[in-house]
Amino acid sequence: MKENKNNYDFRPDIILHTRGINSQDGNFLDIEIKKENSGIERKKFDEAKVRYCTCTKAPLRYKIGVIVLLSEKGASMKIYAHNGEDFNVESKLVS
Repeated sequence: MKENKNNYDFRPDIILHTRGINSQDGNFLDIEIKKENSGIERKKFDEAKVRYCTCTKAPLRYKIGVIVLLSEKGASMKIYAHNGEDFNVESKLVS
């Protein structure tokens, strides 16, 4: 994750924010989605993105970050709190 002059070289897959608010107060949710069989490095990178985007030092400062892993059997997700802390909530969603 390299910092460019005005932004970073990645973008969240899905976001929830309040339009028109140009501050971190309007950024609520960052969601990253991956296939379960994606390589470990790709999954680790998405986890690092979510932790970073919810960190108080990050420019976007989302309040909650979620990683969703999709498989043929269903989906699982992991939730992170503000400041990149793990909520210790993991859910398995089965189709």
